[in-house]
Amino acid sequence: MLFAAKRKPKEKQKKLCVVRYGAWGDALMVSPVFKYYKEQDWYVILNCTQKCFDILRTNPYIDAFIVQEDGEIPLDKLEEHWKQLEKQVDKVVNFSGSIETQLLVSYKQPEFGWTKKQLDKRCNINYYDHTMKVAGFPEKTGEKGEIYFTKNEEKWARKLTKKHDGFNVVVCLTGSSVHKIYPYMDALINAIVDGIPDSHIFLVGEPGAKGIIDKHPQITDFCGKIDIRKSFVLTKHMNLVISPETSVLVAAGIYDTPKVALLSHGSKENVTKYYVNCHTIVQNVSCQPCHKLHYTRDTCPVVPDTKFPICMGLLHPKEIIPAIEEEYIKWKKNLLGVK
Repeated sequence: MLFAAKRKPKEKQKKLCVVRYGAWGDALMVSPVFKYYKEQDWYVILNCTQKCFDILRTNPYIDAFIVQEDGEIPLDKLEEHWKQLEKQVDKVVNFSGSIETQLLVSYKQPEFGWTKKQLDKRCNINYYDHTMKVAGFPEKTGEKGEIYFTKNEEKWARKLTKKHDGFNVVVCLTGSSVHKIYPYMDALINAIVDGIPDSHIFLVGEPGAKGIIDKHPQITDFCGKIDIRKSFVLTKHMNLVISPETSVLVAAGIYDTPKVALLSHGSKENVTKYYVNCHTIVQNVSCQPCHKLHYTRDTCPVVPDTKFPICMGLLHPKEIIPAIEEEYIKWKKNLLGVK
């Protein structure tokens, strides 16, 4: 466990510890709360995982970090750890399970067997609005994530846009679960490069995504080659983002960049309600949104031949292409100064 302080507390300043474990998307989801705590003059400490630290380390409203590795504290010891934190600070705000378990249920919870109607009633709440309520600011609705890029990160992204001055598209190939991968992304990308000759595709995702798409002069494969912050800064500077329901989509939702959101276990209310310039695409299947965390295909209805969840596996590229064409036409008209 690592403690890192960016600044010392002022004399008699009260200390607040925010607890948020999880991955990159979880970090973005909790990011709006810190500025409101600073407005109340708290000395803000974040107890987080390494992935959350990677995203939030430049947040100016966080004063110090307690960073722990995944699994460093066993699950049955976490309560004891949190009680120790409570003894060291004036207040602890714990976001563990605030989205997962509360708005997205796992197979370990009895709610996993609820009907869709029951789950919709409980879980169909915007993730940001729910986060602000847990934070103690229920009146702060419509928030978006906050990430503070370095000058070098911004410079790197701007340099890419100058090198490729066409219709630049970020495509996220992977997410953390089987329903966060679109199985026909190769066909969709081929349709883009064939139909839009002045387009350039930037692929982002885990290293395992390499090789999914054939090499092409209009495609730059960044999978496994750039860190997650660079993937996020691309969503700020490109002309379009296409992503399943994963952290890259959450990052894109911060900005006005046009985006195509391929939703799976979440709803428009949950995820994209406050996104600007967003085409929310949902496959019309009876279980969507399921509000469930699916770690394997065993707990999710799948397409027999591909074994992909039906919310992704039954989504044809032709249902996505019109949104891409619409944004390309807008970009082209703006480029030509046509109203």
